[in-house]
Formats: sequence, structure tokens, C-alpha cells
Amino acid sequence: MHMPPRAIDQRLQDVFKKLNDDVITLSWKWQIVNALFDSEERVDILRQTAPSFFFACRMTFADDVFLTLSRLTDSSQSMGHDNLVIGRLYDELAEKEHPEFHKRLTALVAAARDACKPFWRHRHKRLAHNDLEMKLQYTAEALPGITIGDVSRAIKSIQEVLNTFNLYFFEGETYPGVFEGGGVDALFVYLKKGLEGFEKEKQQMLALHNPSNSPT
Repeated sequence: MHMPPRAIDQRLQDVFKKLNDDVITLSWKWQIVNALFDSEERVDILRQTAPSFFFACRMTFADDVFLTLSRLTDSSQSMGHDNLVIGRLYDELAEKEHPEFHKRLTALVAAARDACKPFWRHRHKRLAHNDLEMKLQYTAEALPGITIGDVSRAIKSIQEVLNTFNLYFFEGETYPGVFEGGGVDALFVYLKKGLEGFEKEKQQMLALHNPSNSPT
């Protein structure tokens, strides 16, 4: 990271860097989830190999992404303790020195928080706590449905906050959109090879027990 063109407090730089690391990790995890289940062909391969394992992976990844979205857009302070959240960027920013940018950043954070509100409900009622009434189904209240588009839009809104901050102070952008070396493509190469090998072995065993069916 090169020297910033605008003066910025060291603490604010540290806050940005840690948030940036968290958002890059979040984006990478979500890319893996999408890559695992992005086509009928891939879903079929997962079903043929280890369906329970990959279903558990999907649930675990999704819940982790929900929690991360909630944490990043949480309030700046809770129970008397400061939180590392995207709102901290404008909390720590000297508004008098950057009035227009402070206003813009505040609006972007507000938009990101709005996009993440459905995930807060999941955290409060299901992930961080087991809501008794909901678990026992004594209430008609339902958790909001979450789609892939909802998650992607929420992540993009948070990325926009960090990108805007990065462009303003460091004249650079983050989140290239594709993270190389995620391993999902390689995973499917080996899963396909495994299925092909299993089918070949099965045919060999059938031929062994039924010589008349073996090719001449």
C-alpha cells in the first residue's frame, strides 16, 4: 500500500486495514460457496460423491457469511465495548476536515446496514441465540428468507464502503472480484476423476463376475 495522498490518522488506517481484511475474507468465502453450487452439473457431482458433507459445508459457510455480514454492520459500540464495524470509518474520521466525504461515507454505510438487516434477524433469533418462542414454534413470526442475490448485494454494498474509502485516501481499489487459487475448480477435477475411476472399477467387477458380459 503506497503512501496516502491525503493525511489520515494511523488509528483510522489500522481500522480500515482490519476491516478490509475481513471483507476480503468474506468475499472469498462467498465466492467458494457460489462456485460449489453454481450449476446443475456441479450439484449432481456433489450428490453422487458426498452429499451430506457438502450440504453441511453449504450450511456452515452460509451461517458464517450471515454472521460476518451482521458483525460488519453492527453498531459501533455494544455493552460498553467498541466494535470493529464499517461505521467506525466515519466515527473515526474528522468530519470538519472531510465534510463532503464524511457525508458520502455515512450514506454508503447506511445503505449497507439496510442491505444487511435481514441477516441481523437470523443472528439474533437463530445463530447467536436460540430464540425459545421461535424454536418451539409458539410464534407465527418467521425469519426473513435470504436469497443468493440478497447475500451478493449485501456484500457488494459493504465492498463499496471500503472501496470508496480506499479510493479517497489511498487512490486504489480492492476486491478484484475473482480470487484465484480457491481450490473449487481443482476439487471438481478430482471428484470427476474419482467418479470415473469408481465407474471403471464397477464395470471391471461386473465383467469379473459375469465373463459373458465382458467385451471381446
